[in-house]
Amino acid sequence: MATIGTTGSTNTIVFDPASPAYQADPYQTLRIIREAEPLHRSNIGWLVTRYAHAEAILHDWRTWGVVSTRERRQALYGAGPMFEYATRRMSNYNPPDHTRLRSLTAKVFTARRVEALRPRIQAIADNLLRQVDGVREFDVIEALAHPLPCQVICEMIGVPLTSSPQLSDWTDTVQSGLAPVPRPEQLPAANRAAREFMSFIRTVVAERRRQPGNDLLAGGKLTEEELVSTANLRGLHHPSHAAYG
Repeated sequence: MATIGTTGSTNTIVFDPASPAYQADPYQTLRIIREAEPLHRSNIGWLVTRYAHAEAILHDWRTWGVVSTRERRQALYGAGPMFEYATRRMSNYNPPDHTRLRSLTAKVFTARRVEALRPRIQAIADNLLRQVDGVREFDVIEALAHPLPCQVICEMIGVPLTSSPQLSDWTDTVQSGLAPVPRPEQLPAANRAAREFMSFIRTVVAERRRQPGNDLLAGGKLTEEELVSTANLRGLHHPSHAAYG
């Protein structure tokens, strides 16, 4: 939790990204923080709220690279599956390891490969929209923005679309524990989900070793653990969550 002052006022703003109030509506708090102190060092790290600052930081990994140490992650998560999951996320690597992993996985996302996915992605989107056809009101996140990437990722890692609901469940549960200040009550479920997800991916990777395919997990130059790291980045994503490592 970090406390900062607003410009021209003695009032304070409590920045607590794990609080239910912040998660329900973060925008008012972030707007005030952006105006008062757009580059702020809180107790949990730097809080960057302006595009220009974020762009500069993302282009300067030597100064602003991953500094979340194994010790800090272990203090947050203990020594269980969430610690392993957070440690193996590709976003927690710095160059040269990050550069090597990204260059290998980027080969899957060539313009030709992405264009070839277009008809299948369109078909998945059309099917999801048919499910809400005629419905007067629906949640676009839950109906489209959440299942669409999950189902596309199933295609990309070579697993049946029937696995998508399970991936979605793991997504929500693991992401609830991937926060700057994880809530202790969420960690048991997050640990179970992380363990089940990584076990699932290792099973898929082992199958690809026996029967190579043409999907994201067919990276012959990646070790098994690096493939798990790749899937950690690609496989668990929810558009309504911010991911922290």
